Amino acid sequence: MVKRSRPKYNRIRDAKIYTSEELAKTIGVHLQTVLGYIRKGMPVINPQSRPYLIKGVDAKKFLIQQSKSRKCTIKIGEFYCLRCKKAVKSSVSNIIFEEKNRILGKNAKKVDIKGVCKKCGYDKLRIFSSEKKAEEFLEVITHPNYDQEEI
Repeated sequence: MVKRSRPKYNRIRDAKIYTSEELAKTIGVHLQTVLGYIRKGMPVINPQSRPYLIKGVDAKKFLIQQSKSRKCTIKIGEFYCLRCKKAVKSSVSNIIFEEKNRILGKNAKKVDIKGVCKKCGYDKLRIFSSEKKAEEFLEVITHPNYDQEEI
């Protein structure tokens, strides 16, 4: 299986102008990936000319913006559902806490928190955490309004 990696946009120099092939080599992706970025809206100097010329500043901004658009912030009491692709809550009856023997840091134990998505029923929702974070999570889910709140 091929290992997927994120484009390394920190290698892009702001003042340089790249061809699509040079940009692909610089950020460590395939040429077709860069052409896909261009189709998605990465600015090029002249869209009619080949090879495409791309300003380093524009490429870096585009890749950073794309990276931020895929991120999802999760509050305490929520899980990330891989099917729904968003933060969801699990019903309290389906949340399971499993304390592991693994130590995190100096004195915190690892805790697995498992749940089921309320919307699609996906049962592989997980958070790996310390005892302290698990206690905070437990406080949130035992609040009387936890199940009634909209997602």
